[in-house]
Amino acid sequence: MMAKMTSSDWMDRESARIADAKRLADELGQRQLAASITAQQGAPEYWKQFVDEVKVQTDGLEKKFTKPDFIDEKIVGHSIVEEPSAMLRDHSCTIIISRYSVKFGPESCDMYFYYQPGATQIKMSVRDQRDVFIDLQAGPQGVMANVNGSSMTAKQLAAYIVRGMYERVKFPE
Repeated sequence: MMAKMTSSDWMDRESARIADAKRLADELGQRQLAASITAQQGAPEYWKQFVDEVKVQTDGLEKKFTKPDFIDEKIVGHSIVEEPSAMLRDHSCTIIISRYSVKFGPESCDMYFYYQPGATQIKMSVRDQRDVFIDLQAGPQGVMANVNGSSMTAKQLAAYIVRGMYERVKFPE
């Protein structure tokens, strides 16, 4: 037998459900806002660690990938970091990786990264391709980049980028 329901019972339940949904949405919004602020505050340090590691990675290429008997057979890397100026409002990092080879011919790859102060993204540009925006997010280990669904520290991102570029110019096997 069904319990007798007053005409306002369903209204009370619906009203409570809506109020609960609003409270949960507000809490989620506050957590997302806090995470966004944390990412924004940590982004400058992330950028600094990224460009420092890019320099370490690119500087190490020539030592590791110069053929011992052929000084003209080598892979070298360069990184050029620029601070914002009157002409450029973003921080920028240009990465160039080149193969010099008499036997296989020269090959070069370059990528451009930009970070705007206050942003939670790093823009990646490659000639003749659409720009990609790498989101920076706050997490338990600090600010991390979201790359294809994977979280990466600044050092991991730098190694991932430089290795990908190396793969494009490496000596054929």
